[in-house]
Amino acid sequence: MDRMFYALETFCENLDEDIVPYLPTLMDRLFGVMEPQNSNQMREMALSAIAAVSAAAKENLMPYFPRIMTVLQGCLVKDCPKEMYSQRIQAIDTLAALCRELGKDNIIPLADETMNFCLMMLEDGPDDPEFRRSIYNLMSSLSSVVNESMASVFPKFIDRIMESVISSEDMVPNVSDNAEDDLALVDAPDIEIDLEHTDDEDDQDAYLGENDYIVEKEEAILSLKEFATHTGAAFAPYLQSAFENVYKMIDHPQGDVRMACIDSICSFITALHKLDDAAGLKRACEIAIPKFAHIMRTDDQVAVVLRMLDVLYDVFKYVPAINSQEHAELIFGCIRDIFTNKMACQFNEESGGGDDECSEESENDEMLFENAANLFPMFGLTLQPELFSLYFGRLYHFYIQRLAKVKERDLPEQRAYIYGALADCCKALKGCCATYFDALRPIFIAGSRDSDAKARQNSYFALGEIVFHSEEKSFESYPTILQALSEAIVRESVPAAMDNICGAVARLIVTNPDSVPLGQVLPVWLNHLPLKDDTVENDVIQKAFRVLYLKARPSIEAHLEQILAITIEASYKKQMPDVETTESAVALIKEIRANYPELFSKVSNMNPEVFNYVQAL
Repeated sequence: MDRMFYALETFCENLDEDIVPYLPTLMDRLFGVMEPQNSNQMREMALSAIAAVSAAAKENLMPYFPRIMTVLQGCLVKDCPKEMYSQRIQAIDTLAALCRELGKDNIIPLADETMNFCLMMLEDGPDDPEFRRSIYNLMSSLSSVVNESMASVFPKFIDRIMESVISSEDMVPNVSDNAEDDLALVDAPDIEIDLEHTDDEDDQDAYLGENDYIVEKEEAILSLKEFATHTGAAFAPYLQSAFENVYKMIDHPQGDVRMACIDSICSFITALHKLDDAAGLKRACEIAIPKFAHIMRTDDQVAVVLRMLDVLYDVFKYVPAINSQEHAELIFGCIRDIFTNKMACQFNEESGGGDDECSEESENDEMLFENAANLFPMFGLTLQPELFSLYFGRLYHFYIQRLAKVKERDLPEQRAYIYGALADCCKALKGCCATYFDALRPIFIAGSRDSDAKARQNSYFALGEIVFHSEEKSFESYPTILQALSEAIVRESVPAAMDNICGAVARLIVTNPDSVPLGQVLPVWLNHLPLKDDTVENDVIQKAFRVLYLKARPSIEAHLEQILAITIEASYKKQMPDVETTESAVALIKEIRANYPELFSKVSNMNPEVFNYVQAL
């Protein structure tokens, strides 16, 4: 039975929205399993399956929501028989999943009642770490629904969560099989124990690997992360104490707890940035960045280092987290040493011996290299371009060497991320990109002919980026690059890759429209718009339209109808990546309406819905 439900949950989670046609039959079966005549264990597994279904179906599950809530309410009670404890905990976890997946508007009506239940159970419920874990999970899920309204309830429970974070109840001694040896230690009062310089491995051996208090601690830490992410200013009064308490646990023997600490501290840093607390952000980064570098260098668990690289990617992408040359050197040194296999997790004694272990070690090394390669350009965004250029000059040959290796071994996914990371480096380099133009341009042109669609897509994007940021240095290469893109547009069949060809052409136009033979390029380019898949590129498409409208209007008047139709469609379908791009598109629509009223009327009358949209502008 356990295996059947496990397979069902895995199946549901992998289906995503494709689960919708199966929902009527699936939910009918699950409701049947939850009937009272079935065992508590079966009903508990059915509740867990509903949580998995919600992750895939999301708001498509709403027709079944009232009946689900009827079942859950039968479990969400203050007092229940001992044999139902586990089922009650699963009901709480399932409700938490529904809060996260079904949409804010659908959950808001239940928010107050659910929060009151959580507060009551924290106060009067069982003194059980697994139960508290489930309550923390439900509270953090509610924070994604009510957001800053959490301010009124934080004072009622935040201290309890902090207690779970710093509690030492999870540190259960690991008693050896030889009881006499353990007693001998107790009877040896003269032995001095150096607590500051013990090995991590010894520390981990001294405690049981997993217990409910550890899981409670992990959930408490992750709850603080959710609060920082979702509740804005409401959590501001607690950010410092949350940071301090979570930081105390960052060297915990359990890798899952260390990863939770990493996630949470990064969310605190991001929250401080969003709150415009420059002083708080600076203090937090001064503490966190050296510690993060230490973790990457010394933690022997690959999963922990991968998580560190992954979450730092998001932090560096949006937050100016590097405050000094010293911190920049620390992070750069970690990335460089991952490339050269010098980190502790790359020498983990647990791996090694046998083909399976060698294969796993190779896979781990590849994941580490990929995450480090992707982190490097985000690291560059936190620095001045001139400083990042110095680091890039010391490191980019590692990308080129790895690219040659993965080409030789025919590993398309690895080729794709290398092209993508190098493209992202162009953005961080800005004008300094010109220094590396001659070295990188032929690499990206070769990538545009790759057999893998994602590798081609990233190479097209890279060609546009290197031109855009190299500016004048790129002008003499326009014919070569346009020829490569022209050949690509003829043979490309993958929508996302085609969109990136269009984005690359747009970048060439924005950078230097005079070097683009518009009479030849525009008809082909416009015929592949609007974008089909990678609509983020609408940003540069609209910039190209604006440049053409202002600087080359005589050359584009024959194409204005097409440009207007493309802009209206992307705007009407809400495919603009941000507010600024939307405003630019609307401004262009209005200008064309003012200067070319007959053309505007022709385009806007092609579709009643489009007509209503443009009339409302």
